[in-house]
Amino acid sequence: MDYSILYAAANIQLLEEKIFKNADKLGSSYNRFQDIDNVQKNKIVELSKSFYNSVSGNLMAQNYTNILNYLSTSNGKCKLCDTREITGCYNPTYDEYLVFAISSCDPECKMFTSYLKCNSKLNHDRKKNIVRKELGFFSEVLFKAEKDYYFKYINDLICDVTIDNSSYLSLISSTPSSFDDVSTERFDQISKLALLWNASVNEEHKYTTCLYNLIYQYKLLGINSLEEKLLFFVCAVDPELKLLSIYEEESKTNIMKLRSLDEVGFYNPNLIKIEKTINKKFMPQKIVSEWSL
Repeated sequence: MDYSILYAAANIQLLEEKIFKNADKLGSSYNRFQDIDNVQKNKIVELSKSFYNSVSGNLMAQNYTNILNYLSTSNGKCKLCDTREITGCYNPTYDEYLVFAISSCDPECKMFTSYLKCNSKLNHDRKKNIVRKELGFFSEVLFKAEKDYYFKYINDLICDVTIDNSSYLSLISSTPSSFDDVSTERFDQISKLALLWNASVNEEHKYTTCLYNLIYQYKLLGINSLEEKLLFFVCAVDPELKLLSIYEEESKTNIMKLRSLDEVGFYNPNLIKIEKTINKKFMPQKIVSEWSL
């Protein structure tokens, strides 16, 4: 057993308790960075860079320990509070501590993005171990905040997600849509967006990645409504309308489901109706199967 690793982990936990629990006691519990605008965030990043350049090493865990030690000092707290537009209170908030820690230790939020790539069948502890093996370090405190940090301050398109959000697809496809508010020109734009999206994402995880993007990054994709989300999903994941084709060709639900899972990668009966409407309104020239002739 490597007692040095256990000691380091225990030391980090004690420091996290000291810093973040004290912040909670001050009434400054986690607010998802809502009170930190880009101006203050950039000041904190500059402060963290200055600190990091003076103490950085090769081990992420040791860097994080150094960060926590710095934030526990009066000097560290004062410097952090000086990033505010209005000064006077020298008790940093939970969020301010987190912005400094993330921007110093994991500015690209690799802990969060690496976790998203882990096999969805694994439990949280096993995913943590995979991330820890990749980065040499894992912190629950940072991990829980990095998602909010990523979407507020970075928000680059995430291209490889294994988390299954099929329930979201079932929800948005549960009410049949006529797409009356979507013009042919807009459909063509969405089709081109989906084509560009396909060039960026992991082919193996298109289904799960697309749903994740539509839940958390639809504005980044330029998608404006629920109907457009459905259109983008179909154009991105099933542009040939294979789900509809299988439905037209098979009479038994169990065979239809098996073929869909094998050939398309998912099965959703609500989406069959959606694809039928898309076929009729936007792709009337497309013959999905000989049975539709």
